Order: sequence, then structure tokens, then C-alpha cells
Amino acid sequence: MCGANLSFAMCLAAARGGVDVLAALADAELAARYVPRLVSGEWAATMCMTESGAGSDLSGIRTQAEPWGDAYRLRGQKIFISWGDHDLTEEILHFVLARLPDAPAGSRGLSLFAVPKYLTDETGSRRANDVRVVSLEHKLGLRASPTCVMSFGERDGAVGHLIGQPHTGLACMFTMMNHMRLSVGVQGVAVAEHALQQAKAYAHERIQGRLPGREAPVAIAEHADVRRMLRTMEALVGAARALTLYAADELDRARGCAQARARLGLLTPIVKAWCTEIAQEVAALALQVHGGAGYIEETGVAQRLRDARIMTIYEGTNAIQAQDLLGRKILRAADGAFVGLLEEIAAWSTHHASDLEPVLRDALEQTLAQTRAALGAAQRHGAHVQAVGSVAWDFLMLTGYTLGTWMQALLSLQSPAPVPGDVPAAARFWAERIAPRAALHATAVASGPAALGLQPG
Repeated sequence: MCGANLSFAMCLAAARGGVDVLAALADAELAARYVPRLVSGEWAATMCMTESGAGSDLSGIRTQAEPWGDAYRLRGQKIFISWGDHDLTEEILHFVLARLPDAPAGSRGLSLFAVPKYLTDETGSRRANDVRVVSLEHKLGLRASPTCVMSFGERDGAVGHLIGQPHTGLACMFTMMNHMRLSVGVQGVAVAEHALQQAKAYAHERIQGRLPGREAPVAIAEHADVRRMLRTMEALVGAARALTLYAADELDRARGCAQARARLGLLTPIVKAWCTEIAQEVAALALQVHGGAGYIEETGVAQRLRDARIMTIYEGTNAIQAQDLLGRKILRAADGAFVGLLEEIAAWSTHHASDLEPVLRDALEQTLAQTRAALGAAQRHGAHVQAVGSVAWDFLMLTGYTLGTWMQALLSLQSPAPVPGDVPAAARFWAERIAPRAALHATAVASGPAALGLQPG
């Protein structure tokens, strides 16, 4: 669905994360009331975090919540709320971050509330809650998705119910956010796949130019540079799809396995960030394959680029994902999960050394070595926020290409070469054209904060 119509798919996305939050943290009565309707699709959900003065830094949230019987009344305004209001479902459940009267300052003072669009009394009659749309945003992409400025409590206060314990809202919301971040990675793969399909179809239909020894004009897919672009797109989409499936497998296993939960924690920011960076590149290449026609809206390929652009921004920018990976989950973590992942890949490579084609085995060994060297460089730079921030994005991209090389190696064993000794085309292309990108990111990590004019430590 994300590939066919990302705007519409977003209507469903928050409900899946909301079910996780309610099932894990809400009291039994609240969960029983909301979860079945969210699962069935009868009701939709939103995440209401961002405010005009609180974007990536949620410590500035000012929305207030006051106790009111066994519920709370909320007052405040939220922005950038995807599918904030619509008539596709009979109810919309808003998950809202707000502050209780006794809340400490900063992000530790936030609590999470479930605020329905409608209130239902004992007789079953409904009335509108004190929630309304102030305005709709006019966006570059995702134009069929209503992105709203939402006002809570302009009159008596919007009635909501506390989820989890007071002042634990950010931790509660991250139960939902982590699901959403994986979903955004899937969105990246889906939009990239759609862009690839459009580019391949156009490249085989568009007749333009001649080749030596050919009298008739040929499809542009036969020209070397167009072939380069198509191969690049195929390789990137294939690796990104395999990585999201690997993360999905870890998500299933994480419910009863601590090791899988730790692995999923590492994979989540990589899937969200690396796959959406890939989506940017693939969508841009698809437009390039179309040439001037791609710049015209009627061909449809421009929509892929417009829709993909938000993915590196929402649900936590890719810079935030990178700093979460390097700073919190690697440099400040004591579980050794990242080193364990590298060791597992190395052991797999050794075990399958005789099965892998040399060009792909060498690429995997090289990217692993580059990642280990970059880890050592990052450790020397230190865990200071500026030191981490100066190299985190390159470290995440390096890790993405290393995992992508592993994914391609796994896929090569599942897709035997048509001729013995010949690497499948996508795997060879990856090893020779894509995997070398890792070296650039490793060099950037080694340069450290000094390259940005920052003092280490």
C-alpha cells in the first residue's frame, strides 16, 4: 500500500503503533475499549507531539493536562499532525504528549494521553470532544494526506485518559515511535520500488538514439548510462528490502528474546534512516531516467521524489537516528550488541567463504573492516554530543552499506548464478559499484569533529 499510495497508507500507520502502546501500557479497561477498534480499522489514530516551539527537542512542549475526575482535560496546540481529522473512520484517537500540573521541567515531565475525537456517555450517545483542526498544511508531497494544526481545549478542555504512569510519556511514546520508525523505513523501500518500476517501464518504452552497428533507434534502456542508473536502483532497492525483512524477523523474535530486542534496537535507526536515504537517491534517479518528461507532473514520477523527501525528516530526522545509533546504542551502551552484530556477520562470512564469489566475499570483508575502524575512530573522538553529532550520519550510512553488502551476500546464495562461477548481476554490481561507498563514509568518520571546526571532547 505504501508504494501504491503513501498518503493513504499513512492513515493506518499510527493505529498500529497505538495498539502497541495501549496493549503494553494502558489499563485493561482503556485497552479493551480502544484496541479492538484500532485493530479492525474501524477507528484511526494520530501521534500529537510537535509544537511550534518543540520539534526535535520535545522538552519545550507546553500543552497542559489537568486532572478531571477519572480523566484529564488538555489544553494546547499541536502541529504537523498527519491525518489529524477526516471522515474515513467513525472515531480518531489522538495520542498526545502534555504536562501535568506537578510535572518537572524538560522531557522528563511529559505524560501521554489518549484523547478521542468524540466522547460517548453511558447511553451510547456521542458528542464532539474539545478538539478541532485550526488549519491544513500545504506540503511539497503527500498531498492526499491531511496534515493538520490541531487545537485541544479551546473551550472546556479536551477530555483524555492517561496512558502509563505520570511523567513517563516520552518513554511510552517511544513504544509507538519505534514502530513508526520501522514503518518509515518500509515506506522508503516501497516508494523506491515504485520509482524503480516506473523507470524500468519508461526506459524500455522510450526509443531514443542509436548504437554502433544498429540501424534503428533503440530503447534508452540499452544505453550504458541508463543501464547504470537502473542497475543502481535495483541493487539499492534489493538490499534495502532485505534489510527491512531482516528487521521484521527480529521484531517477531523480540517479543520473547532479549538478544533479538537488542538487535532490533540497533536495526531500527538504520532501517529508518538508511532506507529513506536510499529512497531519495532511487526517486531522483527515476526522474533522471525520464529526462525532461520526469520533471513534468503528468508523468507521475515526480510524485515519488516529492513523497520521499519527507521521510528523512519525520518520525525523528535521520541525524537524530544516527546520533541515537552511535551515541546511545553503541558508545554509551554496555551490552556490546553492535560488536556482536559485526562478529556474527564475520562468522557467517567465514562459514560461507567457499560458497561466496570472491568479489562479494572481498566486499563484505572490506566493509566489515571499515566499520570496525570507524568504530574505533568514533570511540577515540568520544561520546560528547558534538563529537557524536559530527560523525554519526556517516557512521550510520557506513553501517547501512555494510549490512546491505551482507544482505546482497545472503541473496546471492538464494539466487544461484545461471552460469557456474558467475555472480548474479545485482550482487556483482553491488560489490563493484555500491559497496565502495562505505570507504567514503569511513574516511569521514575518521576525520572527526575537527573537520567541522569543532573541538573534540
